[in-house]
Amino acid sequence: MHRLKFTIILFLFIPVLCFSQLDIAHYIGVGRYELFHENYTKAIKRFNAVIKIKPDLFVAYFYRGIAKYNLGDFVGADYDFNKSIKINPYFSDAYHFRGVTQDRLHNFDLALQNYEKALNLDPTNPNVYISRGVTKMILKKYKDAIIDFDNSIKLKATIPGAFINRGIVKHYLKDYKGAIVDYTEAISLNHFSSEAYGRRAFAKSELKEYNAAIFDYDYAIKLDAHNSLLYFNRGIVYYKMKNFNKAIDDYNKVIEIDPDNAITFYNRAIVETEIGDYNKAIADYDRVGELKPENILSYYNKAGVKFEMKDYEGAIRDYSEAIKIFPDFAVAYLNRASVKNKINDFAGAIEDHNIAMKKINEYKKSKKNSLFESYIDTSSKYSKIVEFDDDFNSFSGKEVVDGKIQNKKIVIDLEPIFSIMYNDSLKEKNKYFNYQIQELNKNDFLTSFFISNKKKEVTVSSVHSKLDSIMRNEKTYTTSEILYIYQGILNGEIQNFNLSINMYDKAININRKFLFAYFNRANIRTEMIEYINTIDDYNKVIRINGNVTSINTKEKIEKKIYNYQDVLEDYNKVIDLDPEFYYAYFNRANILCKSKDFFGAVDDYTKAIELEDDFKEAYFNRGLTLIYLKDTKKGCVDMSKAGELGVENAYNVIKRYCN
Repeated sequence: MHRLKFTIILFLFIPVLCFSQLDIAHYIGVGRYELFHENYTKAIKRFNAVIKIKPDLFVAYFYRGIAKYNLGDFVGADYDFNKSIKINPYFSDAYHFRGVTQDRLHNFDLALQNYEKALNLDPTNPNVYISRGVTKMILKKYKDAIIDFDNSIKLKATIPGAFINRGIVKHYLKDYKGAIVDYTEAISLNHFSSEAYGRRAFAKSELKEYNAAIFDYDYAIKLDAHNSLLYFNRGIVYYKMKNFNKAIDDYNKVIEIDPDNAITFYNRAIVETEIGDYNKAIADYDRVGELKPENILSYYNKAGVKFEMKDYEGAIRDYSEAIKIFPDFAVAYLNRASVKNKINDFAGAIEDHNIAMKKINEYKKSKKNSLFESYIDTSSKYSKIVEFDDDFNSFSGKEVVDGKIQNKKIVIDLEPIFSIMYNDSLKEKNKYFNYQIQELNKNDFLTSFFISNKKKEVTVSSVHSKLDSIMRNEKTYTTSEILYIYQGILNGEIQNFNLSINMYDKAININRKFLFAYFNRANIRTEMIEYINTIDDYNKVIRINGNVTSINTKEKIEKKIYNYQDVLEDYNKVIDLDPEFYYAYFNRANILCKSKDFFGAVDDYTKAIELEDDFKEAYFNRGLTLIYLKDTKKGCVDMSKAGELGVENAYNVIKRYCN
């Protein structure tokens, strides 16, 4: 069954108020422009600027809430809509969108209350009826949902979404012909709606009008060639038409667009089994197992393929894996019994058969858990393709630069530590300064310094050239702690770790209170530890790749805890010298994460945020650590703040773990 896909509409007809400052009106206008063009992170930056200048402007929070919503940050969007309503309690659109956001947070009663408030303030807004109809549809109040869509159409009969959503409800009610009528009306209103063509194709396939369904899918794909779901559904229709080669072609296309789409590997394996391409089927089931280790049927079906290939030992292993995941899987016991018979393990076969029959009889007596009925029922067949799955949760396959950056395929890691760097070609937006750095730069030295946690491109030859210049002009330069820190940075760039540490040591010998030397010495020691252990690929402790708690295996975790005592002592010294140098708390927190002291890390990130309330990287890392510690609610609030401040990867975390 299709998961409901609902996109809010940006109301550009909301009037821009007259502001006393021309800049505010300009920023609001540019922000709205970015919203319209789906550049949501840019829009947030614009509205942030407005809110700093005029914190009581309700439309700025409202628009920022829309941008956050479209990035999947529903917690952050709800905060902004609340703020907008608090400033202006008579702004109906804020109630409307707060209702939509509550719907996405599964607070359906609150969503309905907000729609009611919006309609009390503006009973002629057709879009509120559409939104309320969608929520009622999710609650399976189908008749009430249709009434809302009808009311929307009465108010304004030119909104395609009203007809599409009414068609979806009719589809749920198995009124496929009625659904097709609504989808067709939506198409007449918008000939470029791939959604309407795709929905109509789906309804036609339910009526077994397969050729007509293929025609609609073809057209929908022309309109949206990167929509993996369209290829997936067309593949299902080809499968039903017994056109297996074309079904596989479509599944290949889905995997090309979205290489981690487990359900497509699963379906392709079933088709490959049907045409006798067993080796490819096994490879695809193996891939499902990698992507979704708890998928029982990938092991169960793979065992069946191995049985056909007479790989009886392999079949037993896979049936055993399925049973391990779900110990009451009676059918798997029965099939494993059959395989054991083939290898003359008659005692094992009898034992498996008896276990299966006991589980079946127990189930028939109690009927306690209908959720697993099919795993008990011996008449169930598992070699059917699956028609839909959450693997299609809005990923389009396009590489996103801006817009919905939460759909980018990334590895989620901690934001890296900060270091003191010398002036170079690093982008200005990645250069940070505070009063300590400003004081350092007052010295008439051959370069200036800044703080950053971004890696810069360096060439060994250019670094050597700088070091050689210092050596050639040794008498010209005054030997000072600043010269030594500069040489420490240069040697660190080309991984001359010991020489780099030696330079920082010399700087400290000259000036025992030179905090930057301690700070960078801690950083280079960290880098050296990680470099030495690159064979273990241990860059960051918290690495969330699919499961919040999956940091590889337990054995590897223990192997990868190294002695960071010298590093921590250097950061402690920095904090002793200047308790307000918040970068030291941030870096120390990262090291505490590496040392598995996650609660200590949270305390340090918190201290860094207290000292610098716009410290976006600290919000991100604290949020990630809290999510790892299963304090998801607080972690997601931090992620929302990190995203608002400009950490784009925060939206990917929010999409995976907060919604």
